[in-house]
Amino acid sequence: MARYPIQGSDPISKYYENFKQYISEADIPMTRMTTRVIFLDGLTEKNKLYLFRVGSSPPIENLIKVLEEIERISPAQPNQDNDHPENFLPKVEPITSHQKSYITRKMSATSTPASASNNATEEKQAPTLAEVVRKLDTENLIEFLRGEEDLQLNDTHFEILRNEEIAGRDFLKLTEEKLRSYGMKGGPTSRIVDFAKEVKEKKLRAFSSYRSLREVLLKYGLDSDGVEAIPLFELPQYEVEDNDQHFAHCMADILFRMKHYGSLVLDSLESMRNEYVSTLLHTALHIAGDLTRKEFSMRPEYEIIGDESSGRVNYGIKESENLICVTEDKVQRSILEGFAQNIKQLESSYETNKKKRKREDDDFDYLYGIVTSARDWHFLLYSPGEISQASEIPYSIEFNKKALEKNSEEYHTLRKNVKKVLEG
Repeated sequence: MARYPIQGSDPISKYYENFKQYISEADIPMTRMTTRVIFLDGLTEKNKLYLFRVGSSPPIENLIKVLEEIERISPAQPNQDNDHPENFLPKVEPITSHQKSYITRKMSATSTPASASNNATEEKQAPTLAEVVRKLDTENLIEFLRGEEDLQLNDTHFEILRNEEIAGRDFLKLTEEKLRSYGMKGGPTSRIVDFAKEVKEKKLRAFSSYRSLREVLLKYGLDSDGVEAIPLFELPQYEVEDNDQHFAHCMADILFRMKHYGSLVLDSLESMRNEYVSTLLHTALHIAGDLTRKEFSMRPEYEIIGDESSGRVNYGIKESENLICVTEDKVQRSILEGFAQNIKQLESSYETNKKKRKREDDDFDYLYGIVTSARDWHFLLYSPGEISQASEIPYSIEFNKKALEKNSEEYHTLRKNVKKVLEG
């Protein structure tokens, strides 16, 4: 596959053409987050800094318009080494009032923040339950129905569906006459037909549409719009040795990124935060794998479909086929929304696990949730009808560029806090 596109000395329009060609020819899956990270990484340091100052959340097409206008009204800087951040950043001229005025108009006229834009798209695209069921093959349909305990179906009923090769699309068209002709008795026939009708009428709600923590907590008997009402649980602790190879690799990776990104601040780009989050999650899984001798996997932008809600989580962590942890990445100012959405994600993840699980299997009756801004880390524990948190105060990591000096207090603080998050 071709190398990631780099802007270099090209005008933004030329870089954008190269970027679009690269994406169209890529032989790996390209998620929305992946394409945005590749686009931002390939920009000159000057353009990265402009977007860092004004925000990079709008669609890429709108960012291109902004950068083209900045090119038009900025003085040329020949012979500038745009690809070397340490040479370039101290020399960046401030954004002029003309530029700032243009950017403000463009942002307000054509876009919304990334979370709002992505949320609107997800809400619009939230599938009906019928759209989900329609895609199921016979065995997956049976597993889906097995999870609906109030249907009171047993292996005899499932065997009829299996013998008739009833798949999801067929299920939605079932009538009492058809089921009786297959040999199904009256009781289960009536329940299945009624349930098929419910499925056709049911609309799933997008995770991103949950913005009120109070609304979500009321289900758990907690009448509050703050996290202080959520009860505490004791988070299992595992000591990470100072010489652990995975910890050492994690620290090196953080410092490698921090050298060019600088300090992580409240409104840092989502792509920057995601890189730090991904690094810590991968490290935690390697350490947990060594301790437990179990195999874990992590899936970015993992789709989860529950009985009431659906959508993609930032990261889904699995052991075998069971989800054990889901992660929601939020900027600090949206952290309460992150709690609300992560709780709904955990509910749907549990429902997904339950439908895949055999009746005699009692494992995985709980899941962990993580709400993080990369700087602050909140850990949740979910079991049916209960939600709890590890601490009212987040585990925090200060990504301060001064930590690049390994004899500094900032480096030792960074190391201590990263270790604390990994041990939690």
